[in-house]
Amino acid sequence: MKIAIDGSLLSGLHSGVELSILGLVTGLSTLPTEDTVLLYVGKKFDCPNLPAGCVKLRRSRGAGRWRLRRILWQQLSLPMYLRAEKVDVFHGPGYVLPAIGRVPSVVTVHDVIALARPELCTKSNVAHYRRVLPRSIRKAQLVIAPTRAVAARIVETLGITGDKIRVIPWAIDARFRPAGDAEKREVRAALGLPDPYILFVGNLEPKKNLERLVEAFFAAKQSKRLKHKLVLAGAPGWKCERLLHLIDELDIKEEIVFTGYVRRDFLRGLYSAADMFVFPSLIEGFGIPPLEAMACGAPVIISKDPALRETAGGAALEVEATDLRAIREAIEALAGGGAIREKLVEKGRARAAKFSWIECARRTLEVYHEALRKAKTEIRPEDLLQ
Repeated sequence: MKIAIDGSLLSGLHSGVELSILGLVTGLSTLPTEDTVLLYVGKKFDCPNLPAGCVKLRRSRGAGRWRLRRILWQQLSLPMYLRAEKVDVFHGPGYVLPAIGRVPSVVTVHDVIALARPELCTKSNVAHYRRVLPRSIRKAQLVIAPTRAVAARIVETLGITGDKIRVIPWAIDARFRPAGDAEKREVRAALGLPDPYILFVGNLEPKKNLERLVEAFFAAKQSKRLKHKLVLAGAPGWKCERLLHLIDELDIKEEIVFTGYVRRDFLRGLYSAADMFVFPSLIEGFGIPPLEAMACGAPVIISKDPALRETAGGAALEVEATDLRAIREAIEALAGGGAIREKLVEKGRARAAKFSWIECARRTLEVYHEALRKAKTEIRPEDLLQ
């Protein structure tokens, strides 16, 4: 079978969705299969660690980092490539399928935040996904979601039947494990990290609830029980200025370190050197950073978002995302050390070990074959007119 995957999102800085695509493709490359996978990427895509396996790169100038050009490429050029390559199954791993073309398709819907919580997204994202997401889901033979929580949100928000959805969790790279002292010193020096520190990793945007985290951190500092600084590691996102304004108002610039986007080869040391990891998001589809932190031996605090709770599997302290006091008390509890830290570290490493990109790839490959079988039995409206 010949499978095509839209890898056009793999053109800039990699965060959740991009990491899931790269992890899936890497997993597929390691599987023993007679299937061929064509990965459509931009001209500048670079992944030297991609195993030599079933995945073959197809480079296209339109599949680059510029969003409007990428959308036009997905909708106009990509269907022609799929037809020319005589593809059996197409996978849109980033919410979107081309509107034209009749190739049996699978679409991954990582979340429905743009539809369910539009106030947490840019207006352009909301407008785009309101148009393309319902259409892509209707067109797909099967839909992949990373958690049962997202599957339920898809059914509730878009009104499709649950039997069309397959839940396949994301995973984390095998590189994530506790770093040695030398690696931690190197990362501390490179990023200018304080000692000790509380860590957040992710894009700095409204859905991450960072204003509430900063307020809880400030409250803990005021109580004189916290000697830590707060490290916010991630690329600045939209409305980041509100976070900066809050930090100015509270007059705690000296207590907070912004690292910007952190290279993947620095992340293990960053997580390992942290005294704790806090991820208080308002809503998520899965939550890769908490798992990475767990794998590196950091105790983790998460919000009670259903997807995060599902991913963490009871291996993290859980707080209400909007409860300032609860977040502060959780931070203070972990800063105090003791049995609670040891228990979370042990449970976290065991939980993170359950997730594998190879297993994700194996299950996704099964979905491709199921989608092809399903397409062969479906009757399209246009077929009735022939």
